[in-house]
This record gives sequence, C-alpha cells and structure tokens, in this order.
Amino acid sequence: MILSLEEINKKNIDFDYCIIGSGPAGMTVAIELAKQNANVLIVEAGDFKYSKRSQEIYDGKVIGDPYFELSNARVRQFGGSSNHWAGWCRALDDIDFKNWPIKKKDLDIYYDQALKILELPIIPDDKILDKEAGIKEFTFKWSSPPVNFGKKYYEKIKKSSNLYLTLNANVLKLNSESNIINSIDVINYDNFKAKIKANKFILATGGIENSRLLLWSNMNSNNKTVVKDDKTLGKYWMEHHVFTIGDVVSTDDFKRVTFYSLTAKKQEQLKILNCGLRLHNNTPSGAKKVVTDLMCNAPKLGKLLLGDNLICEKTLRAAWEQEPLEENCIKLSTEEKDYLGTPKVELYWKKSEFDIKTVRETAMQFGQYLINTNKGRLKLHDWVYGAGESPKNDELAGYHHMGGTRMGTKPSNSIVDSNCKVWGQENLYIAGSSVFPYAGHTNPTFTIVQLSLRLAQHLMKA
Repeated sequence: MILSLEEINKKNIDFDYCIIGSGPAGMTVAIELAKQNANVLIVEAGDFKYSKRSQEIYDGKVIGDPYFELSNARVRQFGGSSNHWAGWCRALDDIDFKNWPIKKKDLDIYYDQALKILELPIIPDDKILDKEAGIKEFTFKWSSPPVNFGKKYYEKIKKSSNLYLTLNANVLKLNSESNIINSIDVINYDNFKAKIKANKFILATGGIENSRLLLWSNMNSNNKTVVKDDKTLGKYWMEHHVFTIGDVVSTDDFKRVTFYSLTAKKQEQLKILNCGLRLHNNTPSGAKKVVTDLMCNAPKLGKLLLGDNLICEKTLRAAWEQEPLEENCIKLSTEEKDYLGTPKVELYWKKSEFDIKTVRETAMQFGQYLINTNKGRLKLHDWVYGAGESPKNDELAGYHHMGGTRMGTKPSNSIVDSNCKVWGQENLYIAGSSVFPYAGHTNPTFTIVQLSLRLAQHLMKA
C-alpha cells in the first residue's frame, strides 16, 4: 500500500517495523517481514523517478584521494542504488570473514534465496590453478538486466494490505528514550512534518547515510542517547580500489576477461588482504585487430596460418580490499548544511601503504604463475612498486560504500552486534554494507542481500 506522509500520519497505524530506505538491504528485509503478516512501513526519501532536488541532499566533500562526486556515488530514489547497479555478483570468500563476528557459513544458508532475489544462475566454485603461486580463478555472475528493487517489488507493495511505502519522506533524526527508539522525525517536500512510531526500526540508507543520520541524531539528543558508545561511529569506512596495474604478453588463449585471486593460504603467508585481478584482452583496430583476433580467439586456425608465435597483448586490472582504518571516516560538516538543515557529509578517504602492498604482492604472485605455467610475462606499472602516485584518471573505486557502522563483538570496537542490532538499543537495527568490518574484494550486493535475509530471520524470531 502506497501512502503519502500525511496519510501515514492521519491513519495512525501500529507498525511492527519501520524500515528507512528501499534499496537492496531495506527492501529485502521489508519483503521478508511482510510475509509474516507484520505491519511493515518503508520510509523512502526519494520518489519513483529520479529527482535532482532529492539527489542534492547527497552533496558532500571528499578529503584525501581522488574520488567521485558524492551526489553521483549513490541514488536517492525508490529502489536505492539498485537504480545504477551494474549487476556483478559473487559471495565473499571464507577468509574475508576472518575478522567478522560471524562466519561465511552463517550466510551460506541464504545463498540460494539470494540467487533467486537477484535473479542469478549458480555461481561456480573457484578453481585453483597454481598451488605454489597460490593463484585461483574465480567467476562473477551478472544479474542481467540488473535487478532494480523498486521495479521488482512495486506491484507487490501497491497491492499489499500490510506492507506500506511512503515516498519523498526525509528522516531528519531518530529519537531515543532510555534504550528504545520511540520515533523518527520525518519531513516531506511540502514541509509537512510527522513523527513515525514502530516497535522496531531498521536503518538501511546506505554506506554513507547510515553513519550520517546516526551522527546527526546523536548530536541532537541528550547524552548521545541513540548510539551510546560512538567511538567507532562513521569510522573504518572502506571502498574497493579499482585500477589498471600492468600489462601482460601471453602465448595462451585466455578468455576475453578472466578473474584471478590468491588462495587464503597465500594471503596469510604474505600477510595481505584480498584482491581480485581482471585480465582483459586488448582491443586493437584495423589490420592488427584482424590478426590479433585470429591468433588469440581462434588459436588453432592461427597456428595453421601463422605458425606457433601467438603473442597476445592483455591489460591487467585489479579491484581490491581496503585496509579498515579509523582515519578513513564519515564526518558531519561544521560549515555546510543541506536545505533540510542536516549537515553535509565530509568523507575522509585515502589509500594506505598496506593497500598498495596488497595489490602489488597479489600481482607478483600472478606474474609468477605466468612464469610457472609458461603462459606469458607481466609488467607492472611503476606506481604499484611505490614509484609515484596512482593515476587520477582511472576507474579509482567501485562505488562500494562499506563500514562506518561496523559489526563487532563489543560496543568499544563496533556499532552493531552480530545480529546487526545497535549496541545499547533494544529496537534499532542496521542493514546494508555499512556493517561490514572487512570488505574482501567482491562487489557487496550479494552479501548485502544475504545479511538482510539473516536479519529478517532474526527479527522474526526476536
């Protein structure tokens, strides 16, 4: 059922759950809870269609390494950032959970359900290619066309008698009394204000806005009553670095794009984090393209016509895990506010020496694999060895916002517990990648959906 904020306020419905945000995290939780006949409200700040006025709320400043304009890095619209999601999917690796309070097996039970939600085929297991170098080949699968969570569930919400949606409803802050969130303050674009009450609240506004809303709610409450221990709030924010790192000459007929990473054993030996390598066939033009296509994509015919000297040029790219550091964080601006009166975001984001070590060591092992198997040779770009800075005109990152409200074992090192419940609050939960304590190298959407299914299951039992 779709209602305006004025209608929600007038009807005075007893909501079991209020979910703030309608992206993959919030929508997944909402759909699952509604199946249990609970009264569920989704509060979405955007509209059905993209709105420049709404998107302006996401303006902010980046301090540190080059990054995207923050207003372009996420989408304030029904369906959230699934409106610009490219559809890449795979699960995190076992080793990625080494420093989580939960393990991969705790999410694996939601694997098949996540495949169905994201409309994916089964994702093949990784294949170890070289034990000595620790190289394995992995596979992405694509949600194609990418599932848009707004379009996927619009009719379901519209026809539902217990799943409610209100649009253009901007949450200004959360209100807490003792250990309970008793309401949220909401305003629409007609300047109509309301307090929405529910038995439980789930914050699912993304990897930047979750921190922003909690930071602002704390500043507007007495004695930090929303997040009681806020030492890590907004901190340990992460992205995936994405860069071209080198060139390969090869005598092997690799596929057009092939994905590689290191085994857990090799990562631990090298004391690095996870990194995914992407080997791309180059795309020459003219006569060179004809010859290259023949040699690299039809090797048997190429050998027949041109002999054994099949030399293919390839580009090596990497998308890798960022070290979670306290100084990479989300803060509230002390100078600028949006037109609703909330301070704009300041995102502090910078690569560390350890981040560069992770990609360098991974690439060098891949180079050793090429030597071991006589498949070719790798030349890394100088900056990967520490000679100069990384390029400013590359892909830079993955639009993957993680951390800021990390999951942990105690309030002093995290914002939520292993069930995504905010420490010290009886009825406040956080959904989405902002709870990731470590990020792996994999695009986060599949894990976000798994975590959201797990959260919904927990709430049903609570």
